[in-house]
Amino acid sequence: MQLFNLYFVEIVEKLTDQNSGMHATYNMTNLKINTCPQTIFINLVSENEVEKVVKYLKGKCSSGFDDVTDSIVKKCVQFIKKPLADICNASFASSIFPDRLKIAIVKLLHKKRNTG
Repeated sequence: MQLFNLYFVEIVEKLTDQNSGMHATYNMTNLKINTCPQTIFINLVSENEVEKVVKYLKGKCSSGFDDVTDSIVKKCVQFIKKPLADICNASFASSIFPDRLKIAIVKLLHKKRNTG
């Protein structure tokens, strides 16, 4: 198990050193991604896919740290589907997932036990 862990620690350090001089500037219209069958590959997200995902949101009035509710996203999807697709694609292309989107609000709810 220790060797397994060591491999991943070293590979991250190696990749970080190799890419330290790179700048994350992307033009989404000219993005070319080469596929390799031996690696995990994520296809670019289209505006239609964003729209489909938003369609299946429950439309709750609760929100996350950003105070944006599902119902607001559903109502304005036609205006935000292109920027959302661009953000997703830039994240995939740069292999960077924004820290602000890693935040979750977890609330424990006590469920009464059925005693009868």
